[in-house]
Amino acid sequence: KGYAGYFQSILMFEVLEHIPALKFILEQITTLLHPEGIFILSTPNRPIYNFIEKIAGKGLDPTHCSVLTYGQLKRLIRNYFKDTEFYGVLPLAMTLTRKFRLGSFAPFPNLPILSSSLFCFAREPFKSKS
Repeated sequence: KGYAGYFQSILMFEVLEHIPALKFILEQITTLLHPEGIFILSTPNRPIYNFIEKIAGKGLDPTHCSVLTYGQLKRLIRNYFKDTEFYGVLPLAMTLTRKFRLGSFAPFPNLPILSSSLFCFAREPFKSKS
């Protein structure tokens, strides 16, 4: 407990999907994070990620054991944090436009459910459930 509440920010970019014990990790994060700190993460959005890997002719990454949908990620993070924001990164339409070289494209709206990666900003951690 030497570092409990010590960290002002904890960042996990493209890491969560490699961790089989998500609840354990989130309990540790909420313990280590300062009450006014922020947890920032990015992770693939399972259905869009799977689709893009398939059209790209790649197999799924065998190290991905916890790839979540947007809804699953929201439910999981909201069990551990009071204040959450979710954003989509690289929407599916933009990915397809680039993949098939369809020319210039306009900015796409933030639609996490249609994005290949999800970004989350989480604040106000609940006390560890352990």
